[in-house]
Amino acid sequence: LTPPVPQSLALLRAGEISLAEDDAAALERIQYDPCVCGLFNIAGEVFLPEPGALQRPHAEIAWIADNHSMGISPNARILTLHASPGFSRAHYDAPDSFWVDRFTAELASFMKTDAHIVEAQVKRWRYSQPAALHPERCLLAAGERLVFAGDAFGSPRVEGAALSGVAAGRALLTLLAQKA
Repeated sequence: LTPPVPQSLALLRAGEISLAEDDAAALERIQYDPCVCGLFNIAGEVFLPEPGALQRPHAEIAWIADNHSMGISPNARILTLHASPGFSRAHYDAPDSFWVDRFTAELASFMKTDAHIVEAQVKRWRYSQPAALHPERCLLAAGERLVFAGDAFGSPRVEGAALSGVAAGRALLTLLAQKA
């Protein structure tokens, strides 16, 4: 299972599948930070430092990226903004209007005076970033043909998720070879 661990555990509970006590405890220790994201379609020019993104880990709005200048959205100027984990947690359930206003206020200093917002969307990721990791690359459930993997296993981010997937595949191959 590679969804965020709380979602994986909810799936198992819904299917009335129990894990060994040690496995369940290890998985329950994994924690995630939320992230509220704003996506803005901008008509006009935006000025962000090269390569078109700004990281500010201690600010309420911790990430601002111009997807157009980074080559991600070549046909439109789309900006992505991420709220910090703490600010996201504190205001996660605030209405979209709160978030659009907050993100727009942050964008104002990066937009040329004749630029304007064409469209705005707010996305919420309850399980955005692993905050408390499992120390191993995956967890093979005792007595089950079930392995847990993802960015909360071993190390976070895309690379950690990929390495976790490789480790999970190897663990399953070993398990299946033993049972064959």
